[in-house]
Amino acid sequence: MMISLKHSLIILTLSFFLFGCSATEDCEPREEMDESQYIHLTFRMVAQSNANSRTDTNHDHDETDSDLPEFEDRIYTDDFAFYIYAVRSDSEPLIMRVTDITTNTDPHTNISGGPSVFNVRVSVPKSDIDNLVPANDDVEFKIVAFANTGRQYDNLSESDCAYFDDLMKKASEWSYNIFGQIYPTESNDGNLVMGAKIPMYGITSFKETRLRINNSRPDAPIKGDDMSMLRSVSKVKVIDAIQNRDDETGLPRIESVTFTTATDMAYMLPYDAANYANGYQVETANPCEGTQHQMPLLKTDNTWSAYIPEQKILQSPAIPGFSINVTYDLDENGKPLTQKTFEVPMAGYNGQQFNFGTEILRNHIYTLNIQSIEHVLNLEVELVPYRSCTLEPFFGLDPDYYNKTNP
Repeated sequence: MMISLKHSLIILTLSFFLFGCSATEDCEPREEMDESQYIHLTFRMVAQSNANSRTDTNHDHDETDSDLPEFEDRIYTDDFAFYIYAVRSDSEPLIMRVTDITTNTDPHTNISGGPSVFNVRVSVPKSDIDNLVPANDDVEFKIVAFANTGRQYDNLSESDCAYFDDLMKKASEWSYNIFGQIYPTESNDGNLVMGAKIPMYGITSFKETRLRINNSRPDAPIKGDDMSMLRSVSKVKVIDAIQNRDDETGLPRIESVTFTTATDMAYMLPYDAANYANGYQVETANPCEGTQHQMPLLKTDNTWSAYIPEQKILQSPAIPGFSINVTYDLDENGKPLTQKTFEVPMAGYNGQQFNFGTEILRNHIYTLNIQSIEHVLNLEVELVPYRSCTLEPFFGLDPDYYNKTNP
């Protein structure tokens, strides 16, 4: 049984301007533009996805929405960039890069939309494309996007992103520690750090004829494919659905849950990021070596959850996995008295082999649903992919949101 909470999105109409830096011009806004000297293209960033994943071999289900969209789906507009490349038989050179969202005198280069679909419009000098692709040839565009990376792309030199392969080589090295990025350095209650971010990655390609490129206009741009963004972490959940609970005392009950993560580090990009198929889930983990760490799960109603990096599921010893503390009795003040901790490895429990495979995959949700407790836990497990995130900046949030403690 899997609990899926639907999005509660803030509906916004946005009109931000993208500051585009082409491969052949300075990063200065254009005050005037001769439409005949530019091409205009657009692509959408959407919440939908093809949802193909190894989980589909085990279950017939759709992706699940975010439980906490204001964090799990959040894109920081001051920490977002994309790169446009020309796909040729010999190489894939840079056409344009966009690394800042700011006011721009070009009214045709912008991002707008919401709540689940965003449209990106870009004006590119025709000369930049003519210099890369023969004038009569069709053009295949490849677009790469990064979000919430701490502006890692600011450290890239011109040569680092001059070609797609160069960009992938550098960006695939980007990593981060979830303690400091998502959780406080000394995490002891499962709450997120103020301004927590999940680094994300997206890529899409599309091909267009030179005639349509040359005939493009601001009101009739070339339309590229939709782009979905892939989160760089997984989510683990434990649900208290105990059925043999005493109606009067409410016992037994889950008191707390801790997860032992094999690593505290995560790569921002997925395994083989250059060949990642837009809109699909990953099939292979990209674990980053780090330090084993015990982390408490945050309780919300009857559910405990945490965000963890990709990692191997160890068969022996019986970690990493969950430590589930159960209360059987209370003292006269109603405080937990008699407790027991159950260790539940990710590989399986009490002779039950879980369908989690051998790796924790990014952008997937791993759930233990506790049905009853005798001498052992009676539980069901579920592995589902996240729905692709919506690229929506969540403005107007309570600035103390991430410091609030759930009851």
